[in-house]
Amino acid sequence: MKKQSDHSLIAFVYYLNPVKAVGSRRNNVIISSIFRHFPFKRTTVFSTSNSRYMAKEADPGFPLTARQLITFDHNTIRCMMGPSEKKKKKENRNAPVVEKKSGPGMIGKLLSSFLGVVTIYDGGFLYLLHGVAQIVLYRLRSPGPQVIYTSFSPMADVLLGYITKSLYGKKAYWILDFRDLFIADDRKKIFNGFHEYILKKLIRKSDLLVTVSNGLLANLEKYGPASSLTIKNGFDLNTINYNNKVSGQKFIISYTGSIYPEHQRLDVFLEAVSSLIKKGLLDRNIVALKYVGRSKDYWDGEVNKRGLEDCNESKTTVPLSEAVALQRESNVNLLMSWSYPGVKGILTAKMFDYLCALRPVITIVNGESDPELEGIFRETNCGKVFYTDQTSKLEDYIFELYNKHVNKLDGFNPDIDIIKSYSWTSTIQPLLKKIETEIK
Repeated sequence: MKKQSDHSLIAFVYYLNPVKAVGSRRNNVIISSIFRHFPFKRTTVFSTSNSRYMAKEADPGFPLTARQLITFDHNTIRCMMGPSEKKKKKENRNAPVVEKKSGPGMIGKLLSSFLGVVTIYDGGFLYLLHGVAQIVLYRLRSPGPQVIYTSFSPMADVLLGYITKSLYGKKAYWILDFRDLFIADDRKKIFNGFHEYILKKLIRKSDLLVTVSNGLLANLEKYGPASSLTIKNGFDLNTINYNNKVSGQKFIISYTGSIYPEHQRLDVFLEAVSSLIKKGLLDRNIVALKYVGRSKDYWDGEVNKRGLEDCNESKTTVPLSEAVALQRESNVNLLMSWSYPGVKGILTAKMFDYLCALRPVITIVNGESDPELEGIFRETNCGKVFYTDQTSKLEDYIFELYNKHVNKLDGFNPDIDIIKSYSWTSTIQPLLKKIETEIK
């Protein structure tokens, strides 16, 4: 391939600065890192016109302004109309416990199917149509070699990357990032065989498949990518909480973010706390269960169901800075994950926020063993991983941390050097080196 300065960078990313979303944070870092590292001839980023409606949390350090693709999708409808009165009333009721189901309902399957992707889901038909028109114009104006970056979700961006790669052929190097799985064994889609075919075709067209964990990579490699790489999510080095000593009488256990009852087992954690209080091992006047996120009603309902309402402090969605402050003032941060056949390596962005808070983390995994997740907490010494059948061990660990707090004992020693290796500064390096070897 030609030298780096002859190349241009083109990216299709629905979730991008200033939209407030976990996907935006990852896309912001990857695109800005590539932009700053390579002397590309030109850089063009396309994103959604929905950014004017969606919640914002701008990254002042992001160096680019995206061109907007006209979008009319389910987010457009939701943002323009706002929640209905019926929905508001429903959200104000305590949500019931939701048992794990074999998959979503028919509407959920349609939305997450290929048909849903090209019509109404993230992106939608107008987004794709406008994107194709922009690609054709871009091809005429910039005929030279290209680096293409797209990130799933949504699938609309992947399709635009595929079209761009098809137009440029060997003159383009396509980086296809998967933050999530399009097809998972626990979430079957309509015409699953067709989706398998489409996914294989898209992945084999890419030059480099990137994903967030070795577990997800193992699932995607079966589609035969030309090359693959794991780039975990991370955090900014300057956000590490070096002053990680917690003062105050309260023993605070907090959870920040959404809760997915069909996958996560909040009940296991709450039952452990309730059991310890009933045994007289925890003083309920000292225990504080704090929650911040859009699943407030569900959290409140589950807490109240176990008679722990006097320990509960919950809020709806708050700015990231406030959520981070809560993580740092907590004695324990709660993480809930899942691990099913074919769906392993669920390493959420929240986990890396927890790591840089330098506070103990209790992780509860619903399902099978997840060695990758266990390994991270073992090497960082930043907490422990428990499975849903390990309630006795979970109670022991909660009591151990509680006892250290009330007796003002210092016994938490996370490995800061290892934790630093999970910062964006470190995790992004393999991707930059890979691009360097391919574009000389």
